[in-house]
Amino acid sequence: MRAASCRNDVGVGARVPRGTGRGQCYGLRVRRWFTGLLAAAALLQASDGRAFCRKTTCRDCPPDETTGCAVGGQPLIWPGACVSFTLSRQASKQVSVADAERLVTAAFDAWQSVSCPGTGEPPSISVADALGRTSCTLAEYSRTGANANVVLFRDDEWPYQAEEDNAIGLTSVSFDSVTGQILDADIEINGTVPLFVQRSAMDEVPPEQFDLLSILTHETGHFLGLAHSTDPLAVMRPTYESGTASLRVPNEDDIAGICSVYPPDRRALPCDFTPKGGFASECPLGVFKGGCEISAPLPTRGACAGLFALPGALALARRRARRFSRLRRAGGAKPQGDTSRGRR
Repeated sequence: MRAASCRNDVGVGARVPRGTGRGQCYGLRVRRWFTGLLAAAALLQASDGRAFCRKTTCRDCPPDETTGCAVGGQPLIWPGACVSFTLSRQASKQVSVADAERLVTAAFDAWQSVSCPGTGEPPSISVADALGRTSCTLAEYSRTGANANVVLFRDDEWPYQAEEDNAIGLTSVSFDSVTGQILDADIEINGTVPLFVQRSAMDEVPPEQFDLLSILTHETGHFLGLAHSTDPLAVMRPTYESGTASLRVPNEDDIAGICSVYPPDRRALPCDFTPKGGFASECPLGVFKGGCEISAPLPTRGACAGLFALPGALALARRRARRFSRLRRAGGAKPQGDTSRGRR
């Protein structure tokens, strides 16, 4: 079998036990080819009422010609009724710990509060910040020690290369490659782009900024086991346009997706917010760090998918941010719509 590998050259992975994979990486990105995908997605949705997809244990399985979803593998799911998330103590230069906690909670609540078709009941999963903060700033999973499902910000550098370098969010999931049970999930937010933090219902997203709540709502969908949707209006679509708040509220397709993963009558394991192996308030040693995949002794490999900004949006936002930063240092005027938050 292949040794652990990752396309982003961030770190070297450790081998994991049989049946365990450092699996799917998904996120919010900028992609040039998505305009064509939007048209194709509309056709797919028209021919088949379902547009949502679930992530599975199979990375290289071909997509279904009708739905676009991967064919093969076990669908990914948290087996218990309760899951915890944890914020890094340092949060972000742009986002305070209090704001980060508020928005991450709101993002998970967007999924937990939906009414499932046919029952009117919510999905059978509860996610909460139940265990406090961690000093760990790595997306990792320990096969022998404690863990934490971390939400963290990459302020100084977005460490992923190639097709991940234009992502504005990335979620890494570790899972049992036989059963599809999720063991660990970590969300990374690209803090090198100007992020917008909503503080009142009247706040509007400036054109050059990226709505953090939208990014988090999309990424928490991946955290819960959803893949990208072919519905161009869904929260789980692969792209996001700066200056908008279009991914904050799950639509009918998103609701159908989360309720298929966690139906209200699911027989879940008893509620326990403790991560696999216990809660890690610091980074464990000798484990996979910040990458995309680990090849297990079974033929399972992770896959990366992302939430993309529309063509040129990420580069334009960065140029504007650098320009306005220079103006502020020189005593110039603030850009229109500036909310006085730190930006890179």
